[in-house]
Amino acid sequence: MTAPRHPLDLCETCDGTGTVAEEALSADGVCPVCDGSGWLADAPAAQVPLYRLVGTRPVPEPDRRAWAQWFETADRLVARTAVGPGVAVETVFLGRDQAWNALAPLLFESRVYGGRLDGERLLYATWGAAAQGHAVQVARCQQALGEAAP
Repeated sequence: MTAPRHPLDLCETCDGTGTVAEEALSADGVCPVCDGSGWLADAPAAQVPLYRLVGTRPVPEPDRRAWAQWFETADRLVARTAVGPGVAVETVFLGRDQAWNALAPLLFESRVYGGRLDGERLLYATWGAAAQGHAVQVARCQQALGEAAP
């Protein structure tokens, strides 16, 4: 009998689908982090670097248990903006390197919820870049809402 999986084990690079559309990540569409399984537990631990925040600065956390305990209670929110009816942008610290094969770890994400840009996500390496990217995503959502207005 297989032990139930924890939601934190879901691969954030592919959102648990096992596939990625970004050509920069994979030529064949298979998620390079979980190797197509959709679960981080299936990726070697060395391939999924973990980080925690000290203030607004990410620091590596080699101890997976310590990281999980920190993650459960940490305030990881960079910004949340309600853009319009049913549309919001949220930017958070993910705690996992989303591009483990890049020069700089991508640890922050802005995601759009609702509207024409629903599901769009952008990744950043620093808190400052994430805060700036959040403002850009909010502006894009506002523009999309304006274009959709009759």
